[in-house]
Amino acid sequence: MSVNSSDAASVSVPDLGSDRVRVGQWLIEPGVKVASGDRLVELLAGSVLVHLTSAISGRLARIERPTGSTVFTNTVLAWIEPESP
Repeated sequence: MSVNSSDAASVSVPDLGSDRVRVGQWLIEPGVKVASGDRLVELLAGSVLVHLTSAISGRLARIERPTGSTVFTNTVLAWIEPESP
């Protein structure tokens, strides 16, 4: 799926106080509309489970890091294309 990165918002790993974070289950499939605050993905930092939420309303355009991936702070996990006005 093509993403226009100049319009799309990245979904990135926040600082969770851990060197490595594992991507848990994706809760939304690419192409699905999301609202601001919707849970997108589970992240595992040590023994802590965190639900990463969408900062904007739009459509989940592409997932960059699949379930099971090991990632670091600021790693781009996915892209969300904003809703059209």
